[in-house]
Amino acid sequence: MKKAISIILIMTTIITGAIIISFNISTSHEKELTDTIRKNLSGSFIKIPQGTIHYNWHGPKKGPVLVMVHGFSTPQFVFDKNVPALVKAGFRVLTFDHFGRGYSDRPEGPYNEDFFDKEMIDLFKALKITKPVYLFGYSLGGGISTVFTARHPEMIKKLIIAAPVGFLDKPSGQNSLLMIPVLGEYLFSVIGIRTYIDAFEKEKQDGIATKRMVKLFKEQFNYKGTWNALLSTFRSYPMDNLKSYYKRVGASLIPVMFIWGAKDETVPFKGAAQVEKAIPHIKKTVIEDGTHSIVYSHPQMINKSTISFLKNKTL
Repeated sequence: MKKAISIILIMTTIITGAIIISFNISTSHEKELTDTIRKNLSGSFIKIPQGTIHYNWHGPKKGPVLVMVHGFSTPQFVFDKNVPALVKAGFRVLTFDHFGRGYSDRPEGPYNEDFFDKEMIDLFKALKITKPVYLFGYSLGGGISTVFTARHPEMIKKLIIAAPVGFLDKPSGQNSLLMIPVLGEYLFSVIGIRTYIDAFEKEKQDGIATKRMVKLFKEQFNYKGTWNALLSTFRSYPMDNLKSYYKRVGASLIPVMFIWGAKDETVPFKGAAQVEKAIPHIKKTVIEDGTHSIVYSHPQMINKSTISFLKNKTL
């Protein structure tokens, strides 16, 4: 009996040691994202109460403002294939990195709907955006944009949501392990990030993502706090429970359109039915062969639908 207990203790020690070592190796390259580093980075930076935000204005200064809100893990460069066409159409486009992503700060969370709503309100205030804007939200950004529109309808002219969260299933299987303290940190930092990077590199091989996008996607993980922010978002943002906000947007009668890939497995297309139920007047663009990567896998369709919807004065 004593021998068995000793063996168990030894094995437990070995396993624990291996976990600690692999965790340290996976995070050893991380460094602080400082103002000194930012001096050599492209784009603009502005301080708001929670920290520094990385942003870019594109297009004519007097054009109608279109704010692009990116998703869970891919910063503002996810719109690289959309911005040029939108600028050519006359829009003044604002892109930015959410906190915890890209070149923005990594403040402590929780990264829930209140956190991202405050981020956008503070950013608007800092950039002196006082008139209603057009809003385009992709994936998690679709949920963030829907909450923002529901809470601040006076700030929105029209809303576009591409593959928006809000009606996802609750985490199950392997994903449910990420909700467990300590274990979730280990799995996400050691295995999860590698999985995201591998998937993005596969899209580059398939000709969907660009070399620049993959480079910038990987680079953000060099800075401390990135995976922590993503995990906090996974745990804290109600991606499965935004129905009340969608219904408030539906009641507001603000013009809304969704764009969705029928083959999306990340934010499954089945959620479209619930979005339509909550927002009966919503316009729809369905990309039949589109997966979750539609903003950069099908940019021409995205851009055409976006410009048409925003410029149609009868909507």
